[in-house]
Amino acid sequence: MNKFIKTLIFTLTVLIFSNVESMGQTCSCPSGYTTVSFDYPYTSTCTFSITYCVICHPTGNIEMRLCGLTFDYGNNECDYIVLSSQLYGEVRKAALIHVANNLCGSQIQPCPQRKIIEYQQGMCQEIVNDTFNDLIYVRNCDDSGHCITETEVCWDGSNLSIEDDEEVDTEQGDCFGFSPIIDFDNLGNLTDECFITCPTLLPE
Repeated sequence: MNKFIKTLIFTLTVLIFSNVESMGQTCSCPSGYTTVSFDYPYTSTCTFSITYCVICHPTGNIEMRLCGLTFDYGNNECDYIVLSSQLYGEVRKAALIHVANNLCGSQIQPCPQRKIIEYQQGMCQEIVNDTFNDLIYVRNCDDSGHCITETEVCWDGSNLSIEDDEEVDTEQGDCFGFSPIIDFDNLGNLTDECFITCPTLLPE
């Protein structure tokens, strides 16, 4: 009986931690890409984590993929943040600056020479409430589709100059055009619906 109970407890523990780990994974990067996370001060009081994949081709473009966002229960200053086109635009800009300053900066030339950064994000994301770790994940849905933007950048002194943006490809996912709200007062009511994230398709 003791052996059975120990086996049962071990099995339940593995299942619980496997579920927590899977919830915590905002994406799986393709082979050759590096997974990067950094804290982004969206406002003077609200900071959340951005996770992306990146590969710095020595002789080609820089390729990035947005994985997702992570909000900490402890930072209630992010309460009522709307996952809007403005937010996703700011996230993309912050990720471009981060990759230039920390990973691929040596491949970006001084202005007026330009380097193209290809930035891809899932068209459809979902909110996952991880009560075990007190975190909220915003990550790609299973049928996420994608939108890809090519951005020309160069160094203007020590600052990254973002010259031109062009959306070059979209693939429709299974999601709806609404902008959910991060609401720490009603965590149990967070939607499990997949919503559109691509700025050109997302309502303001």
